[in-house]
Amino acid sequence: TYHFSVPSDRNVAAVVASVCELMGADFDVSTRVVGERLGQDARYLLDCAKAERELAWSPTVDFDEGVCEVVAWIEEHWDLIKTLPLEYQHKA
Repeated sequence: TYHFSVPSDRNVAAVVASVCELMGADFDVSTRVVGERLGQDARYLLDCAKAERELAWSPTVDFDEGVCEVVAWIEEHWDLIKTLPLEYQHKA
């Protein structure tokens, strides 16, 4: 298993806050804090060291630029995205 990511110490809330800022949305209005879920990880960290070491891979886009690109893609494809189901589907 390889993780392709950029070095970042941001937690999920910080990522969501970045997206809200880019989209002109109020973080406090757009999110809701809920209690911990059973089995919830405290942090979701991806380490790309194995990909760097074994595949000579390195990121070419930094985190902030990548988030901007994702937001732009979402805005461009929003009409299609609105037609997709809202339910989370975990695929192994």
